[in-house]
Amino acid sequence: MVERQAKLKNINIIKEYGKDLPKVNVDRDQIIEVFINVISNARKAMPRGGELTIRSWLEDNYVTVEFRDTGIGIEPENISRVFDPFFTTHRPGESVGLGLSVSYGIIKRHKGEIEAKSKGRNKGASFIVKIPV
Repeated sequence: MVERQAKLKNINIIKEYGKDLPKVNVDRDQIIEVFINVISNARKAMPRGGELTIRSWLEDNYVTVEFRDTGIGIEPENISRVFDPFFTTHRPGESVGLGLSVSYGIIKRHKGEIEAKSKGRNKGASFIVKIPV
């Protein structure tokens, strides 16, 4: 579903999945919601196309998944606010600013972590999700 939408927007998805990762105990539908929210934000951050790299690996007893885009990035003053309810940098009517807030809550309920990183305007962004093994 996501790949088709990405292709229509000239976004190349690069998959770098870790081999032999251990199973994690999650609510599958909720984790899918998190991943779709993050991927949807990446897609919106690349209105002229770009690349979305999805990597996964095992680190410190967490399965870690990184979503790294080549989009517009996140301003330094906004990085600490991206998971706040109703925070959005989109134009009115485009987003109510709940997707990442909901995602944050889902990951915390799974005893995991989610963080956003960006080097600023036009330097892309990364969202890192860590789920305990």
